[in-house]
Amino acid sequence: AGIEFFMAKEEMVKLRLITPKSLSALVIDTLYEYGEIELTRSKQAPAGVPLEAFREISVKLINLRSFEKTLGLIQPPKQQILLPALDLLAQAIAVEQKFEGLKNTLAQLSESRSKKTFLQQKISSLTEFKEITLPSSFFDNSLLEFRFVKLAAAKPDLVQESLSKHNFELALFPQNTALVAFDKKHSAQVLEKLSKLGQVRELPKISAGNFADEIKAAEEELTQVNLRIAALSADESEFRKSHGEKIVFLINQLEAHALKSE
Repeated sequence: AGIEFFMAKEEMVKLRLITPKSLSALVIDTLYEYGEIELTRSKQAPAGVPLEAFREISVKLINLRSFEKTLGLIQPPKQQILLPALDLLAQAIAVEQKFEGLKNTLAQLSESRSKKTFLQQKISSLTEFKEITLPSSFFDNSLLEFRFVKLAAAKPDLVQESLSKHNFELALFPQNTALVAFDKKHSAQVLEKLSKLGQVRELPKISAGNFADEIKAAEEELTQVNLRIAALSADESEFRKSHGEKIVFLINQLEAHALKSE
């Protein structure tokens, strides 16, 4: 009986591989181990330099993808007729010029958002001291130290008793908090005793008259920063609305041209 052979067509897949020249032989040998391959073209180029055939397209794609990421554009690609590359490159240049004008807005927006975070953190950190109405100059004392204490229990008498052997002044505030002033000569002993009564905090440096004034100034500045953020965000949103779809369109079109050049 004769041996029957059956032949079947297998669809080939087109791949573009980019590898260092020193590894090219190894890559080709490895591919041959998986079966039949057909090498249709091989090019050598310096590292990091796009092939001349689509250099301009590559550069424009890099810029447009950067705009897409910066603006947070998330739009599904649409099936459209492929336009001539030269027309697309001209449109990409126009978008680049428009985006150049937006850069200052984005820089101010980033700076304003950082400022907002700083002010929010500042207000939050100062809030617990707002009951201290003494002027900031009062704490510039060469003989006394000051500490803000969050008492573990609502028993101010414990503070009086614990520090009875030292010269000190005590001011009580809501939520079991207190301001303690004491002689710097006894700093180590007093701080050790206070640490057993609750959380001990140093007073932050302020530039306003007192803590309430410092908080108010920060809140007023925060209001102005929020208004600035709103105005800058509106400019960014308008640019995204006017040019976002065009950026995504150009990316899709230029990527198609890049694939055709392979």
